[in-house]
Amino acid sequence: FNTQDKILRGSGGPLTTIADESDGFTSISGNPSINDLGAVAFEGNPTGPDDELIARGSGAPLTEIARADSTAGQFDSFTADVSLNNFGRAAFTGELNADGDEGLFEGSGGPVATRYLASSSQFVGSISPPSLSDLGQAAFAEETDLGVRGIFRQNRDGSFTTIADATGELQSFNDRTSLNNFGSVAFTAFDDGFTREALFTGRGGALT
Repeated sequence: FNTQDKILRGSGGPLTTIADESDGFTSISGNPSINDLGAVAFEGNPTGPDDELIARGSGAPLTEIARADSTAGQFDSFTADVSLNNFGRAAFTGELNADGDEGLFEGSGGPVATRYLASSSQFVGSISPPSLSDLGQAAFAEETDLGVRGIFRQNRDGSFTTIADATGELQSFNDRTSLNNFGSVAFTAFDDGFTREALFTGRGGALT
């Protein structure tokens, strides 16, 4: 019985192998992210001294997005699933080796861009998976330095928009969000009385 970890893509016919352990992984974990062009980003544990690797592939050779090694390099670890947009850019959360700072990052195979860090933003540092749009916006669940948890969107200019937070009528936000190219964020949360959980969408004003 073959117990090898694999990333597969399918649409009802034959499956395409995006990656497996023969590509230099000891294991592949987490949830992959696929874009409209069929490219898939994922996180795995590579063979050798590095601890984690984020890569993108379509069934041909993989493109390395970021690599984590607890003893060297930029990142100590990655902390949640990745999000891939149609331009091949992947957003991910991670912890830095230099000082243990946490933040949201983005890359496509070259230098990794920092979207925000806990040390220099209003946030404590997220382990929630982001959602990245084709317009360069990112949505995520986070907690602010004031202890308020909510759903937020970071815009292309680096500013943040609060979609919903616990100062309103909702609480216990699910970690997963979904962001579209119009800036609308979908998420689930409970009402203040914990009587029901519901699915909401918003852009920074009234929720639907």
